[in-house]
Amino acid sequence: MNKKVVQEYKIKKSEGGERLDIFLASKLGITRSKAQKLIRDGLVLVEGRAEAAKHLVEQKNLVCVMETQRSAVPEVDIIFEDKDILVIDKPAGITAHPAPGENDITIAEIFADKWSGKATTDREMIVHRLDKGTSGVMILAKNEKARDSLIEQFANRKVTKTYLAVVSGKVTPSEGVIDMPLMRDLVLKNRIAPAEEGKDAKTIYEVVRYLSGYTLVSASPKTGRTHQLLPENFKGPAAYCNGCRVGIGHETH
Repeated sequence: MNKKVVQEYKIKKSEGGERLDIFLASKLGITRSKAQKLIRDGLVLVEGRAEAAKHLVEQKNLVCVMETQRSAVPEVDIIFEDKDILVIDKPAGITAHPAPGENDITIAEIFADKWSGKATTDREMIVHRLDKGTSGVMILAKNEKARDSLIEQFANRKVTKTYLAVVSGKVTPSEGVIDMPLMRDLVLKNRIAPAEEGKDAKTIYEVVRYLSGYTLVSASPKTGRTHQLLPENFKGPAAYCNGCRVGIGHETH
């Protein structure tokens, strides 16, 4: 996303020595947490450099605040809604909630204004996540009571998740259990990869239909590891799918 400077501040003598987040909150009239989010998202520069929230500004420093120019708000279908929850069909390509380096609009931001602050924060509306590239059902909490109840249900595995995935090649056998520990890749920090010393990651799968050169499978993860069903995590498991890889995911509950 393109960024443009919307506000500039020259640090006065009386402001020197303040933490960047405190200075920013005061100047913009926002909470300190919101100021910290702007800093984490790389939208604040001090003398042309991104600094941490705890950075102490100095007299005559130039602080620039930027904004991103986002694409149009995507359509998100609502499946069910009452006073406590919202159930949506998240399209692929949208992130669940704001994160560092994510400049496109998120699910949390799309629906935050709709409830005029009924949820405590944008992030707390999200009680579970789907990866950006995955489409499927998401449940959003509209108040603290609903949020706490849903978090407890997910934590105690009272919610069943089923993914439909298109897999390259012919999956054999037609059903089974994928038991492959996962951990963060030591080289590519934003990737989760199979590793013997990783955390348990188990998925039950079943072939739904064989297609020409592909297989439609149903996958039910029994653990909630990050990126558990990503293509990168299916390299080489010939014991269960002849080296096939998951390509496209859609989650249902």
